[in-house]
Amino acid sequence: MDIQTESEVERIRAALNEAIKNFQPNPRRVVFYHLKPFHDKIVEWRSLQASYRTIALLLKSQGVQTSKARVAEYGRVVLDGKKPRKRKRVRRSF
Repeated sequence: MDIQTESEVERIRAALNEAIKNFQPNPRRVVFYHLKPFHDKIVEWRSLQASYRTIALLLKSQGVQTSKARVAEYGRVVLDGKKPRKRKRVRRSF
């Protein structure tokens, strides 16, 4: 590794700080990206005792990309404040 002068280190640090300030995460990687705009409607449907399947079908009919499992997870995590369920590990036998 090359030995860098203090001015080079400061320049690199400044460039990295600027990159951090300008960083925007990919919105598709944000949890529940597709469902957050419809939070109030999902809450309203749940208060009317609509199933997660029904909510998913209603959202899909309006062009929202989602599934029953995703809406159910949103309900458990966001609405109920519980931890997300861990997926079961599938053990492969050889």
